[in-house]
Amino acid sequence: MADHFWKLLLFVSLAAIAVVAITVGRAREGAVAFTTLVPPSVETEASPYLSAASVAAQDAFPSPRVADLDRGSVLVDQQVTASSFHKVGTEPPPPVQAASALIMDLANGQTYFDVQGDRRWPMASLTKLTAAVEVLRNLDEAATVTLAPEHFPVADNSTGRTLKMGDTYRVSDLLRTTLVVSSNEAAEALAGVYGRENFLAALNGIAREWGAFSTNFSDPTGLSAANQSTARDLAKIAAHIFADYPRVFQISRTPKISITELASGKAIPLVNINLFAGRADFLGGKTGYTDEAAENLLSIFSYAKRPIGIVVLGTGDRFGETEKLFAWFKNNFSLNQ
Repeated sequence: MADHFWKLLLFVSLAAIAVVAITVGRAREGAVAFTTLVPPSVETEASPYLSAASVAAQDAFPSPRVADLDRGSVLVDQQVTASSFHKVGTEPPPPVQAASALIMDLANGQTYFDVQGDRRWPMASLTKLTAAVEVLRNLDEAATVTLAPEHFPVADNSTGRTLKMGDTYRVSDLLRTTLVVSSNEAAEALAGVYGRENFLAALNGIAREWGAFSTNFSDPTGLSAANQSTARDLAKIAAHIFADYPRVFQISRTPKISITELASGKAIPLVNINLFAGRADFLGGKTGYTDEAAENLLSIFSYAKRPIGIVVLGTGDRFGETEKLFAWFKNNFSLNQ
């Protein structure tokens, strides 16, 4: 009887050890499979691009409420309805020289590349995408605005401003100038029409409405380091704009525009500062730069008839890094049928 008991105990112990070994092995396999898709960030500590002022702004940035995060998760889950891309290539993800980077299918919210996608970072002029939405929602595009001293930010050290004090433009032309050449004075003038503080409150309201709970707007231009977001939030915002306010991206991808100064009747030609503008597969986007943020870029490309969003924050070569990520995605992912 005793021998039978000890044999039974030995059998149960060996079986338990085998189950544990299989479980651990599968967990390791899952970890390896995940790391082949998502490489470690090249900057796991503070970025050399982030100034002391920006660090202070990050520290002062309010943390999102748990309820907000839960709501954001629900919004993302509800978006995942379209078919997904699957990996067909074996090429490893490229190394990314940026503080944060993300590739997302804007049709369903699926992420295919993520390096610190939830890291808060100064938005710079990516701010102007949400500002454009508020203009389309609440301003009369036929209304006229005369540029005043308060529309020219002191922090803007640009040498060649597009617009001049005393010029008068329609809201529609100021909107296009904001998106095509990233004019800070145009953005401030549009915010002034609405009422600057109310305009900023509306921008933060849009962020909450769309589940971008790690996003904060402190000025309408993006010059403030307190204007912060994450690559994931920005991709989420881009998805909403692409679906509900397509004109924003239609304007942003236009290679050249002409605006009219109403007092003189003079037509002013403007060339898009986005190097991707006019490219056949480019659906729209926005550049951004400040000393604190370095180079930012949000781009939407067409691939397999789907809008693929690529966000790169805190880099020294925004167009090069974006091209590299898009090429990798096209070479290694195919759409499920």
